[in-house]
Amino acid sequence: RESRADGLDRQRIDKWLWFARLSGSRNEAQKLCESRRLRLDGRVIERSGATVRPGAVLSFPRGDQVIAVRVE
Repeated sequence: RESRADGLDRQRIDKWLWFARLSGSRNEAQKLCESRRLRLDGRVIERSGATVRPGAVLSFPRGDQVIAVRVE
């Protein structure tokens, strides 16, 4: 996790998905990011290096459900 001088923590979205156990591996998380099925605060994510911060909302399909989580 990176810390900035303004106090906001941020992390690559693929690492966050893996650490939060929302994907089985970091490789799976990278594929999800690049599949254009993942949304961060309503916008489509196209790359695994996108930054996620506390307060962000992630949503993505898993099977016949949609998973939505808020980053704390």
